[in-house]
Amino acid sequence: MQNDLLKEFEDMIAKYGHIGSTSTYFGNLTPEFPAESPLVCPVPTAIERPKLVYVAHPFADDPEGNKAKAAEICRRIAATYPGVVPICPILVFGFLREPAERRLALMFCLALVERCDELWLAGEWEKSGGCWLERQKAQMLGMPIIDYREG
Repeated sequence: MQNDLLKEFEDMIAKYGHIGSTSTYFGNLTPEFPAESPLVCPVPTAIERPKLVYVAHPFADDPEGNKAKAAEICRRIAATYPGVVPICPILVFGFLREPAERRLALMFCLALVERCDELWLAGEWEKSGGCWLERQKAQMLGMPIIDYREG
């Protein structure tokens, strides 16, 4: 079964240069991206493990505004960098309540940093104590750290 799926991916990549349509695999359960969507991007011909990028962004000073900014940054990263999976704790752990569960949120964030390949600092990260902790953790792990300025 797994070999059949891999063959199907390879055939689609050879034919179209990208995977492109989620409906090909999941029927009508998920929306199909239009051809001009920036999320329809080329896929490497060899199926490789994508790079997991932890996107650190300020949160506490403006939770709703920062969620929207982080979502847009992750969307831009996904559209611009094929083979990169942006993971932003603001979007992943949005179910936690600030400030009551802040310690738990930081523990979750630091555990997630450990599992990523790179740390990308976004927004005005210098003003965020949480971003500084995530940066320090990445440094301790010897992880590449990128100062991403939405470009």
